[in-house]
Amino acid sequence: MNIKIIFLIPVVALMFSCNSGKKVIPEEEKPLMEFSSEQTEAMGIVTQKPVVKDFSETIYVRGKIILPVEDRPIVSSSISGKIDRLFVSSGDVVQQNDPLLQLSGMEIISLQENYLISQVQLQKLEKDLDRKRLLVGENVVSDKDFEFVKAEYERILIQNKALQLKLELVNINPDRVTMENMVSTVTIYSPENGIVNDIFVSTGAGIEAEQDLMLIAITDAPLLELYVPETEFSLIAPGQRVDWDIINKKGHRMTAKVMRVSASINQASRSFLVIARPDDYTEKLLPGMFISARIQSGEDKGIAVPESAVFYDENREPYLFIQKEDRTGFNVHYFMPGKETDGYIEVLKSDSLFLQQQVVVEGGYYLKSVLLMEE
Repeated sequence: MNIKIIFLIPVVALMFSCNSGKKVIPEEEKPLMEFSSEQTEAMGIVTQKPVVKDFSETIYVRGKIILPVEDRPIVSSSISGKIDRLFVSSGDVVQQNDPLLQLSGMEIISLQENYLISQVQLQKLEKDLDRKRLLVGENVVSDKDFEFVKAEYERILIQNKALQLKLELVNINPDRVTMENMVSTVTIYSPENGIVNDIFVSTGAGIEAEQDLMLIAITDAPLLELYVPETEFSLIAPGQRVDWDIINKKGHRMTAKVMRVSASINQASRSFLVIARPDDYTEKLLPGMFISARIQSGEDKGIAVPESAVFYDENREPYLFIQKEDRTGFNVHYFMPGKETDGYIEVLKSDSLFLQQQVVVEGGYYLKSVLLMEE
């Protein structure tokens, strides 16, 4: 690496001392003229330290918002009946426990009837069981008779518990079922927050138990489906960072992580699918929204300087102006350039000491003119 020391001279001298012909940049250091910080500021010279930049290769792709298949609960009914009313339409946003549809039918009435009958039988058997227990103690009835009543009581108790659970499955509170307030309709509610993705029934249609009625897409866990050209297949791997935003919508950029990389190529588009999971997001996301994304193909950090700090000699060799520690002059620092990103150029073979140097980022052309005069 070549190092060259140059003088800082007053502007007046610069205007009248111009040498003819070019000289080779000398390798040895020269003494520098002292000058104040006020003079440096007057010449418009600005310095800053080098920075560490990410030079990962960026792959620009398009894609859309999707929802995982496992996050699309199917709404069904545990009882048969007829659709009396639909409260939602396809595409509606729903919250958990919002009403979706109303169902009517004889099975709803029969379920409540059987539950009430079991309640009556249970009350009678409880009394019989208590009476038999007393009679057994007095040796009036045999243990066999007692065991028979006990078994019947337990059978009805099991039946009653099963009917309670069935009522709860159709959103009927067993504690409120009486002869006076039996109902002929039940309401089915949304199991999750989400969007009504599909409706498979219509008003007036008869349904069977466990028949699919609706599909709710949960929007709390969206994924990114990205279409990546086949030529970039070797660069993509799970865990890579993805910067993304919604197309045609202004907002801050969001991040995600690559989850899965498809091993099959779409023959029509010559691309493969990459699935990424967002880290966080502030925008309201809906399935099918188009996005633009930038996949970072790995961690590749390096020390870099702004493009404005880099100059080239007659052989197109790049160099920098670095301020002396005592602020009495500037070194000419030749370097080996690396990658470029966001207006920065990588300085190869640089170390932590280089990060502490003050590099000229503005006003360098004045110093270059001085350098050319000395040649």
